[in-house]
Amino acid sequence: MKPAALAVVVLGCALAAPARAGSIEGTVREAGTRRPIPAVIVLAQNGSLEALTDDQGAFVLEFADTGVAAVLLEVDTPGYQRLVQQVALRRDRATTSIDLYLTPLEMGETRVRERRARDNVARGSHHIQEGEVNELPGTYGDPAKAIENFPGMGRVLLSQGSLFIRGASPGESAVYVDDYEIPDLYHFTGSTSVINIPFVDSVELVPGAFSARYGRSTGGLVTIKTKKLPTDDVHGFAKVDVIDAGAYAGLPLGDDLAVGASARRSYLDVMRNIQRANGGTGDAILLVPTYWDYQLKLDWDTAPGHELVVFAFGSGDREEYVADGSGALDPYLRTNDSDFHRLSLRYQHNVGSGFTHTFTPVLGYARTTMNEQGGVRFKNGEALDAQLRDELTYRSGTTRVIVGLDATARLDTFTYGGLLADTMVRELPPVDLELVAGADRVQRSSGRVTASAYLEGIFEPLPSTVLTPGLRVEGYLLDGEPHFSLEPRFAGSVELNPGDFGTLLKVGAGSFSRPPDAEELATMRALGVELEPQQALHIQGGVVQQLGDRLSAGTTVFSMWRDQLTTRSRAFPVPERLGELPLYTGGSGHSYGVEALVRVGVPRRYYGWLSYSLARHERYDASSPVAVPYLYLSPVDTTHLLGAVGQLHLPWGFRLGARYRVATGMPREDAIGSVFDADTGRYQPVWGPKGVARFPVFQALDVRVDWTWVLAWFELDLYADLVNLNTLFGRPVEGTLYNFDWTETEPRYGLPLIPTIGAKATF
Repeated sequence: MKPAALAVVVLGCALAAPARAGSIEGTVREAGTRRPIPAVIVLAQNGSLEALTDDQGAFVLEFADTGVAAVLLEVDTPGYQRLVQQVALRRDRATTSIDLYLTPLEMGETRVRERRARDNVARGSHHIQEGEVNELPGTYGDPAKAIENFPGMGRVLLSQGSLFIRGASPGESAVYVDDYEIPDLYHFTGSTSVINIPFVDSVELVPGAFSARYGRSTGGLVTIKTKKLPTDDVHGFAKVDVIDAGAYAGLPLGDDLAVGASARRSYLDVMRNIQRANGGTGDAILLVPTYWDYQLKLDWDTAPGHELVVFAFGSGDREEYVADGSGALDPYLRTNDSDFHRLSLRYQHNVGSGFTHTFTPVLGYARTTMNEQGGVRFKNGEALDAQLRDELTYRSGTTRVIVGLDATARLDTFTYGGLLADTMVRELPPVDLELVAGADRVQRSSGRVTASAYLEGIFEPLPSTVLTPGLRVEGYLLDGEPHFSLEPRFAGSVELNPGDFGTLLKVGAGSFSRPPDAEELATMRALGVELEPQQALHIQGGVVQQLGDRLSAGTTVFSMWRDQLTTRSRAFPVPERLGELPLYTGGSGHSYGVEALVRVGVPRRYYGWLSYSLARHERYDASSPVAVPYLYLSPVDTTHLLGAVGQLHLPWGFRLGARYRVATGMPREDAIGSVFDADTGRYQPVWGPKGVARFPVFQALDVRVDWTWVLAWFELDLYADLVNLNTLFGRPVEGTLYNFDWTETEPRYGLPLIPTIGAKATF
């Protein structure tokens, strides 16, 4: 092992002082974070005296009777800026204490090569380590937002936080925090993730063919790993800008115990209301979003080889859609509220002989409420869930074998009102709208239990080869009805010629399943109709070519088949017409395409990514008595998606970055006419075929400027992040709004330009 070298050369000064012995006791720390730097050699008296810093960065240098009254400390170690500092020796005591703060050369660096486990490389995952992407343009400094720039990720709508991974709908993909599921990755606006930045250690996107350790998903996978809290000192984080404000504090309670807390709240609602008060925004329906989140964490090394982690966190969002009635649309108000909370405990210990045991129980609560026009359409959903993972891992050299149990239990309750209540009334009468709507309340519920056993191995029979066979047996109990799924999985990779010009071949495949949507299960349970788990098959293969130490290029070809998909009526959870069902099963889907990623960069100077996806996502609806099934493009289909992102390090601590994305507009379904219903006095739309028309081409341009000032005790970052800068020349269209008789339309836009100017301090 080669420790970092820290040279402290003691030079005599001309100051008169009595001859005496003395010592210097100190700690070598990283500037900004104040984290100690271990395994550093401290030299004195031109190398004749030396000391090695311990795990806490501490060192001691003993001096003989030299008559030295002051010393000149010179620090020159790889990875840090050179430091020269003169220190006067204490005359009133024999020991002088000092802290040495070294500024990392890597401050603000983005690594060009992703640091992924070799089994995840074989699966084609994309990994972001905390600090690897420093203030990426358009991400608000959130590493979870950086995955949007990887191929396989469909564009996140400007007014939503939904994940679209390889054509899968948001509910078909899964988000995990420390190996347990959470409902969402992003807040409604998509501006930031639900876990505050100081707690995030890494984020990983697996577009397909993911590990047998994870289930209940037929799309892609996103995993977040939380950071172990430091015990060396008090650490904190504070961020304030025009979008939100947040703070974090981490406190050590001993050498083996630390606690941390964080909270964040947005004020986008204040911005939007100010815009409305100052003459409006030009939107037919104004979106007013608000979000908040909190995190509490405890890390405790209870004994050597034993670790206990308690993590409690929650997230909340509120959206208001408001129209004043001045245009073609009637006055309108709809609110969407959503929040979820999780309490997890993870206990991990080394059993010995290469075995590690991990036990993780989780409790959760989630709530969503939609209220349109004072109850004309009303829905409230509440969910209680419990998760349990018990896993045993064996490691021996490069071999790893994992066996585990993964179980969940969930109870959902839904309350419907107004037009969403199943009262045999499809439209409310034109009089006493609020009175009739408020009187209708219908409740539905559903329960599910899942239990799975999985086995996975990671083997390296040759230094250039990785094989990861796996098997997952998934069992579902849906409202008392059992279902089983046998899911074999495999991923492998081979390096043909390792090195700066190496070529890596990779392949992955697997079978996957997920339980029916909870709301669909509750709706059909009331009608006595059983729903089956959805199934999927993933196949992919690709190549990654390294072109020196600055450039790499990779491409992946994939195909996904999905079965047992459901088709909802437009009036779900009630049917559109009497005698029909609100939901039909037996649909299918197919996604296929090619993805490419080019990465280039020089540490501390510049980096750039160029990603491109060419894909087709098709759907075939279930058969029904009133519709003839036909093949059409999925509502989330994006044929072409091109993204470019880069950052340039400038002198004096400045960084300049930009991101540009252009994509084919998503398919839309248009109303081609309407029919007057004399019974209700309302116009009913006549819809055209699905997937024929598209929204306009999507474009997004983000620009960010950062200035970082590193001091001994903290790091200050001032930034301006101009998100959706392209909206100065025209905002992307995300929907269509109709008037009362469906003859006039107005575009529904995403969020406008958001000039995020703020400051962040970390210590």
